[in-house]
Amino acid sequence: MKKLVDSHYGMLWEVPMAQDLGFAYVQTICLAEFGHIGTIVKVLNYRSDKPRKEKVTTFFEQFDFLSTPILGINPPPQRGDHKWRKLDYFPLSQEDLSCPEFTSPLNYKDYTKPEDCQWYVFSDTSVGSQFEDMIFNYDDVKHLSMIIFTNLRYMRHRITLEWMKYLGLDYEKYQMEEERQYIYIEDQKYFVKCGVDYSKVDKSIRGRALRR
Repeated sequence: MKKLVDSHYGMLWEVPMAQDLGFAYVQTICLAEFGHIGTIVKVLNYRSDKPRKEKVTTFFEQFDFLSTPILGINPPPQRGDHKWRKLDYFPLSQEDLSCPEFTSPLNYKDYTKPEDCQWYVFSDTSVGSQFEDMIFNYDDVKHLSMIIFTNLRYMRHRITLEWMKYLGLDYEKYQMEEERQYIYIEDQKYFVKCGVDYSKVDKSIRGRALRR
């Protein structure tokens, strides 16, 4: 049996959201397992108005993931009203067994539409990671995580935005009343715009850019 580097690898969490949206459920994949920095946060396509009484994770196996995985850093919050509640380990998929590729747009603030940007692909999150020596189109990378870290202590804002988009709510108007110095919400809104419904991404290409 593989010895875990980090106990959060594969863990399923219950996360309180903002905007009275209840609780989200996410799986964390710690990249320390592959010798890299950060944690992948995968948001399940299920939410609850109240905390679940049972911690059994088999219930969640019927759901796919809601959105493009999010790259995070630092441990999840374990105190206060915004703490993440551990449920149990959730089954790993094939894409969780190796480090995924990541993407980043070039000068994205100059463009309103992600389709108009040029995109780079990175093989991992290490400090010396180099982007691939070619330019990608948005359609080739839209299912990849952005290589931009979001602090897990404030990740609930990003998760809330993802759910607002899925529910057809106007996430562009979302504003934070606190913690603005820790997470730039306008960037997060753009990253949400760039993401896709992950359940529609073929499992054979999850975590890998398309090379045509």
